[in-house]
Amino acid sequence: MIGYIRIKPNSPYYYAVVKWKDVDKKWHRKEISTKIPVKGNNKRRAEKYCDELKRKYEEKYECCKYTPVRDMLYSEYISYWLDNHKYNIRKSTYEGYRRNIERHIVPYFDKLGITVEEIEPHHIKKLYSTLMDKGLSANTVKHCHANIRKSLADLVFEGILPFNAADRVKLPKIEKYHASYYTAEQLKEVLRIAKGTNIETAIILAIYYGLRRSEICGLKWNAVDFNHKTIEIKSTAVRVTTVIREDNTKSNSSHRTLALIPEVEQHLKELQAKQVDDKAFYGDTYIDTDYVLRWDNGDPFLPDYISNQFSKLLENNSMPHIRFHDLRHSFASALLVEGVSMKAVQELLGHSDFSTTANIYSHVTDEAKTQALNKISNTLKL
Repeated sequence: MIGYIRIKPNSPYYYAVVKWKDVDKKWHRKEISTKIPVKGNNKRRAEKYCDELKRKYEEKYECCKYTPVRDMLYSEYISYWLDNHKYNIRKSTYEGYRRNIERHIVPYFDKLGITVEEIEPHHIKKLYSTLMDKGLSANTVKHCHANIRKSLADLVFEGILPFNAADRVKLPKIEKYHASYYTAEQLKEVLRIAKGTNIETAIILAIYYGLRRSEICGLKWNAVDFNHKTIEIKSTAVRVTTVIREDNTKSNSSHRTLALIPEVEQHLKELQAKQVDDKAFYGDTYIDTDYVLRWDNGDPFLPDYISNQFSKLLENNSMPHIRFHDLRHSFASALLVEGVSMKAVQELLGHSDFSTTANIYSHVTDEAKTQALNKISNTLKL
């Protein structure tokens, strides 16, 4: 017996789906509205409701507790597959998978109405074309492809399918992203105009350390060691459908310990002292968390707030528009211009692969190569 939750287009509630095959190998399917809203942190409640519904039908059909998946609709199977993997991946990764599956994959295969055994490469290829025609990026298609391929790989491994149909589909070409970045002088100006704003701390951490937004929002005071002059990047906070706070980083290499720069140390000490005063002022109503970025009442900042306020800050001060994430690129570019090795920059950024750093910042190394050739040209000039 199979049980999972799903979201219907234009419905505000989660739906619980239970599917089983009787002794005559006839499929039965029950879909019930949980009346639990999709908005808010209600997914666990909906899953619990579905588990209880599944137990109810298992008791009624004792002989049908296990059902093979070969005859399931693929639109149902991929949701079932994801729920079986949710404890093996990070919460933020799971939510990203779920969003792609529910928004793009399930609606398409729902209309096709094909089973797991009937899925062919041309079905998948048509999905990718449909998504591109809607104006979605090749990167979004790539993420959908990863979900479909992994779900089918399990079926091939189990001997249910003879081959993985997704392996026989070519992905659309992903255009290389060229990041925007500020010069050192522009970074100084950003620090100046950010002085005293709500996002000053976020901007300081992005400019001086090249931290990701998720790392900044996830930074806790227990990661700041004033005695040993270090700051440890070990937790994150991201928004997918809801804000997800995790006590781990994007990858093992993202977990890193950095030296506490004097300017940053002074700022953080002043911020910590202010938060002690805030806690005393709000008393019992204070939201006692350990996050560095938080409101006067202790409530942690939302990731989107930082990006939105950063855009407004640039606009109000007539500065060229860049994304908040581009401060990270600016940090890395500034280091490379100053002659810091690519390997050192990789470790500071927390990239797991050297090639990732080299590919993103090839524009800086190209400029350095040009300058080097100009220098040798001037040196050898007769």
